[in-house]
Amino acid sequence: MRSLIVVAVAAYVGLAHSQTNQVPSTPPSHRALPDDNLGYPILITMRVGTGSGFYLNTGTAIYLVTAAHVLYDPDSGPDSGQLRDTTFDLLSYSGDPSDLSPNCVTVDTKRLEAGSIRRHPAMDVVAMKVFKFGETERYILPLPGVQLQEQARHGILSVGMVNVARFADVLVGNDVILFGYPTSLGLRPMPQIDLKRPLLRKGIVAGENRANHSIILDCPAYAGNSGGPVVEVDNENAFNRRYRIIGVVDQFVPYTPAGIPQGAVAANSGYSVIIPMDYVLELVQ
Repeated sequence: MRSLIVVAVAAYVGLAHSQTNQVPSTPPSHRALPDDNLGYPILITMRVGTGSGFYLNTGTAIYLVTAAHVLYDPDSGPDSGQLRDTTFDLLSYSGDPSDLSPNCVTVDTKRLEAGSIRRHPAMDVVAMKVFKFGETERYILPLPGVQLQEQARHGILSVGMVNVARFADVLVGNDVILFGYPTSLGLRPMPQIDLKRPLLRKGIVAGENRANHSIILDCPAYAGNSGGPVVEVDNENAFNRRYRIIGVVDQFVPYTPAGIPQGAVAANSGYSVIIPMDYVLELVQ
């Protein structure tokens, strides 16, 4: 069985650099988030549609995390086990932005080990065990039913548990970055975006729905974004920042324009609903 390189994301702390008298001829460019965060999102492709997701490294295995409605028929109950498709493809990139080669994985759910797919009974989230560790934590092996088609030069990027935040730690007003593959955007005869590359969207934590235990973002999401990760930017102090995944994209919040009967038109309000990582952790721990 072929081994794959895996890179687990560690905690990232940004430090202010000290000013010197030497002025460089070309000032260095600094990204507003860690480079490896760009490799978070996964494109999930089925015969009946697409969705987004990410790999979560628990220290004992690596899981594909996404919204349950991406993989399951939304009309089926939590116990029905009715998948949209029994086979689907996963496309992702490494944590090195200069590495343009993709990671391409095919999952055949009929060959997965029993218990590999864990669907939450109450929330729209699912975790699927897809890799196990080899002799060292640097190398991983695909589980039965998971086949590597192509590997990026710098390996597969997974999110370490240290870079996950629970619902109680999310702060309203903090900046967030929504990652994913909004494949519903653009015009097919004249495409404006590359559907094989992820898009980022910046917003803020707008509020919390404590009754539903969900997070509301002032950040639009579109069809294809479902299941993608959301990263919160936590400014610990003037010099340090933390970037942690706070949840999974679930749905956009619709609104009805004035003068139109309620529910007749469901336009995108620009707000999105996020499932906290607490429910993902229930599935993998």
